[in-house]
Amino acid sequence: MGKVGVYRVKNMECFDELKSVIARLRAEDGCPWDREQTHLSLKAACIEEAAEVIAGINILDKTGNAENLKEELGGYKETGEDWQG
Repeated sequence: MGKVGVYRVKNMECFDELKSVIARLRAEDGCPWDREQTHLSLKAACIEEAAEVIAGINILDKTGNAENLKEELGGYKETGEDWQG
């Protein structure tokens, strides 16, 4: 398997592990906070994360370094994943 194939397999293993953690948190005996989240309860967190993404864009624009933006986009994505729909 080539380098790209190994990378994809590792990413899928990590993604599967993440899905497993989310399922445990949302299970009947899981985390009460995660089970209680709705689209309305996540508004404040989404606004905060969006502001952090904008700050990351500004840092990228000023420095050319995308690391902060990558981190903040990950945080924004995680906020959306908290919603159980």
